[in-house]
Amino acid sequence: MTEQKTVLIIDDDEMNRMVAKMVLEKSVGCRVIAAPGGFDGITMMSMEPVDLVLLDLEMPELDGFQTLDIVQKRPDLAAIPVILLTASSDRDTVVRGSTYGIRDYIKKPFLPDDLARRVKKLLLN
Repeated sequence: MTEQKTVLIIDDDEMNRMVAKMVLEKSVGCRVIAAPGGFDGITMMSMEPVDLVLLDLEMPELDGFQTLDIVQKRPDLAAIPVILLTASSDRDTVVRGSTYGIRDYIKKPFLPDDLARRVKKLLLN
């Protein structure tokens, strides 16, 4: 990558945030910022440019789809590509995610190489 891209991880699980951050910084060479929930993630997206969001679906207070509802209503945020991090990749989740224009799904627990490959693919396009 010629310019350093920024990836925002929104996940309530601290270990998932730490592992994803370490993998992406080392394997992809991107800048990684993280938020423990949807409200914090939306605030971070509003404050600085983000090239890609990794979004957990199952979070307290504001889940992934509720977060997407808010993001999609904001013209300044709606075009940011999103990859869902989910323990569930059932048909309903995939169909619902497609209504938001989700770019990819990564099943948790994720494999570090798979995470890096999928993120790199989206950041380079």
